[in-house]
Amino acid sequence: LQADEEFFGEGRYEGFGFSWREENGEMRMTGVFAASPAAAAGIARGQTVVTLDNRSYGDIVANEGIGAFFDNNDAVEFELRELDNSTFVAQITKDIVTIDPVPQARIIDLGPGVPPVGYMELRSFISTAEPVFDQVFADFIAAGVQDVVIDMRYNGGGLVRTAELLGDYLGGFANDGLLFSETIYNADRNPEIPPEQRLSYFSGRGNSIDITRLIVIATRATASASELVTNSLDPYADVWIVGDDTFGKPVGQVGIAFCEKILRPTAFRTANADGFGDYFDGLPVNCAADDVLEFPVGSDNDPNLIAALSISQTGGCPVAAAAQGELVPVIRPGIRYPDVRGNAARDLAGAF
Repeated sequence: LQADEEFFGEGRYEGFGFSWREENGEMRMTGVFAASPAAAAGIARGQTVVTLDNRSYGDIVANEGIGAFFDNNDAVEFELRELDNSTFVAQITKDIVTIDPVPQARIIDLGPGVPPVGYMELRSFISTAEPVFDQVFADFIAAGVQDVVIDMRYNGGGLVRTAELLGDYLGGFANDGLLFSETIYNADRNPEIPPEQRLSYFSGRGNSIDITRLIVIATRATASASELVTNSLDPYADVWIVGDDTFGKPVGQVGIAFCEKILRPTAFRTANADGFGDYFDGLPVNCAADDVLEFPVGSDNDPNLIAALSISQTGGCPVAAAAQGELVPVIRPGIRYPDVRGNAARDLAGAF
């Protein structure tokens, strides 16, 4: 019970503090949580695992599996390869990791006569994100932002209420009182579960933005609450998905106390105001772009952000510029993200 409350309430879990994906048969770091054991040991985005306790990634996958390996080891010796092909070894011990749900937010100036773009990286839908939203959107409004880029490429979901709050900031100005989403519960539900159907409506807030366009940066690790926000805004705004198709999880869980534990059975599905909620194969990408681990998330040379800003400036994907030798975003083959249907920490797209 305590671990469940700490995770969703404070973004705290016991682990090493990194996220990863499989790329061409290797384990590569996609990100590291600030002030975590992994960060203190020098682990960083783009590094490749050579060995874990002197075992190869392939050997661990073929035997107990990566999830079981990290669950069963409180301290692990990592051998990692840097982007320059040098290697180093770090002994890392699990500790309490506190997730920063909004690692960065900024206003991007596109030049004279063009409204700036608001950019926010959203790592998880946990309650500590909620007070951050108000300040971020206040800054966006003060700067005259009309298009918002929400970077959820590694966001595996979280609290529905936090997703609904983000919907209010994104769509509550123009759509106050209109239907945001419909939650339909299983017919054979536990009595503790809310009524069979629940309707959620946009609620205008002091810093709800008058949005022109929403651009979501996504990967196959973008799931659940991330998809709920994206799908629910679609009937009301010009919504673009940049990067890759999302994971495909239009269903959710409820927490039921049982023997001092929390069970989270899949108990409901969601749909937007148009009644659409059938995206088990993922919400489709509009503008494909590569998640290049050699570049920091949201940096000026990040292909996802470049594509998103092109959409804001031109209303179209920059693939059309290929003939001029400019950027052509592509999806790199051989990438597999960890399954985000697992436990709370695993819902952070392979976070340990």
